Amino acid sequence: QPPDLPTTALGGCPSGWIQFLNKCFQVQGQDPQSRVKWSEAQFSCEQQEAQLVTITNPLEQAFITASLPNVTFDLWIGLHASQKDFQWVEQEPLMYANWAPGEPSGPSPAPSGNKPTSCAVVLHSPSAHFTGRWDDRSCTEETHGFICQKGTDPSLSPSPAALPPAPGTELSYLNGTFRLLQKPLRWHDALLLCESRNASLAYVPDPYTQAFLTQAARGLRTPLWIGLAGEEGSRRYSWVSEEPLNYVGWQDGEPQQPGGCTYVDVDGAWHTTSCDTKLQGAVCGVSSGPPPPRRISYHGSCPQGLADSAWIPFREHCYSFHMELLLGHKEALQRCQRAGGAVLSILDEMENVFVWEHLQSYEGQSRGAWLGMNFNPKGGTLVWQDNTAVNYSNWGPPGLGPSMLSHNSCYWIQSNSGLWRPGA
Repeated sequence: QPPDLPTTALGGCPSGWIQFLNKCFQVQGQDPQSRVKWSEAQFSCEQQEAQLVTITNPLEQAFITASLPNVTFDLWIGLHASQKDFQWVEQEPLMYANWAPGEPSGPSPAPSGNKPTSCAVVLHSPSAHFTGRWDDRSCTEETHGFICQKGTDPSLSPSPAALPPAPGTELSYLNGTFRLLQKPLRWHDALLLCESRNASLAYVPDPYTQAFLTQAARGLRTPLWIGLAGEEGSRRYSWVSEEPLNYVGWQDGEPQQPGGCTYVDVDGAWHTTSCDTKLQGAVCGVSSGPPPPRRISYHGSCPQGLADSAWIPFREHCYSFHMELLLGHKEALQRCQRAGGAVLSILDEMENVFVWEHLQSYEGQSRGAWLGMNFNPKGGTLVWQDNTAVNYSNWGPPGLGPSMLSHNSCYWIQSNSGLWRPGA
């Protein structure tokens, strides 16, 4: 189970330290002269009122791995063994471990004394699969870089990157930009939603991006679809963005599902399942170059632009979001009619998810958007503008009471939740 994120004020870190939740980290050793033996590394951290890093769960591990793309050397951490059992510098027991396969295998324990003989490093590895994993080395014979850690200072304010990535925001990492979707989605729905944002489902080229997405999945506490799918009836998987499959993060025994689709679980491992499974999230990857080839094609195309807002194709319709204009319901109807369209109607869950995803970008500007729906007193039913019945709905609590059903009533969809509300 992912650890609970601290609810207390986080505090911040001094200049030169990077923050994650309530810890500050500093990587040392860029200059080869500053690479030292383990006890010297611990002493150097103590001089800065810190100590060698303690990595207590996969979320911290993912943050540290994601911080290492420019590091070209191994790094001491605060894990050491003097007799036989490894323990952290704080005498904390070892509850979480991230050893490379076959490790620890190090020097035999000292016959007596309390000086550590075996100490752990985080690997910078030419083999991507071992990057960030731990290995044990001789504490007294080898010199390495190291990572210091200290608690945040309550008098400083937290850095923006101190928390795991949040849904609905653009996240930049290395050369890529990602967007987290936290909505109930089948794999093809997720791809459709990413493509409506000129993106595709995410491609994971290396262990650093993998660690970044692990933080996202763990922070949201939900598995996330990525852009890796099986060829029909086969266990051969390839990226939907047509990138080469250089790096993989499969759970042991995967890929299992022939012709299935891939998600990153909350521990970062990749799993396959049927593409029709509904997961609660996905990651879009926005490439820096031209948008990726669309996998999903539409009949026809959308008009070029409407005033200052482009049309976005989704399934068989085109949508134009005007969230900078605060209009009454009647004015909105007239404006859409002048543009040759109609105020929004939503006929199923996927269309609601698409609209909600795009409205989230405008949360700061507007609480929501009008629905082209009204109450027909003759039939006693809610109808869309073209008089078709409202069969799918997504009313927020407490639902719709009789007082909200009159021929003067109007209705809207909320930007931050995708729920429908009666309006004034």
